[in-house]
Amino acid sequence: MIKKILPLAAATAALTFSLIPAQASADDSMRLISRYDTYFRPYVGARLGAAFTNTDVECHRYDVCHLDDDTVFTVHPYVGINVPYTTSGIIGGRFEVEGFFNSKADYNYNSRSGSRTFRDHMEVTSRGFLVNTYVDFYAMDGLVAPYVSAGLGGVWHDADLYSMGRHYSDDRSNVAYQVGGGVNFNFNKHVAVDLNLRYTGMGRVWDKTYVDEIDVDSLDLMAGFRLTF
Repeated sequence: MIKKILPLAAATAALTFSLIPAQASADDSMRLISRYDTYFRPYVGARLGAAFTNTDVECHRYDVCHLDDDTVFTVHPYVGINVPYTTSGIIGGRFEVEGFFNSKADYNYNSRSGSRTFRDHMEVTSRGFLVNTYVDFYAMDGLVAPYVSAGLGGVWHDADLYSMGRHYSDDRSNVAYQVGGGVNFNFNKHVAVDLNLRYTGMGRVWDKTYVDEIDVDSLDLMAGFRLTF
């Protein structure tokens, strides 16, 4: 999954700097945003999209290794507050509390019993929250605002393992974190659309004595709607 972060960071940086004007004066930059974001303003919104999940298995003496990846539906409602932009009129920020809910992931794998090979699977449902911070780079008079983000929170996993006719379960909580970026499209002082790409680490989903240790993370591609008051 680390290999996926590097292209994400490069793409975010290229998009950010391509949309920021090469020259911006305090008099004529951010005519739109400067009218709206000179004070703290609360907002609510939600992001929807796909989470491309990946498992990291520590294989020891058990057969649960090399689980297939899975793509799940993810929902991220949030509330936050805008921070006044800097005196340059180009850079602003936001603080946000976000929940996330992933649909059930189904990870298939091969297990062995003597000379026989079984196609088994593990189901995982994840939900959690993140406290995020954003740095916004306003461009095109504030109509477009690329951003970078980072967040820290917690996640709860409900996992069920089906192996050779047997069923095991494990419920586990862990620290969650995210790093990413995206673009806001501000239609007016109240309504914005958000495109977001991020990496989310969700920690361990399984740690039973009869099964190997399994961690999960995801690359999330989302679109959202934000209403600012």
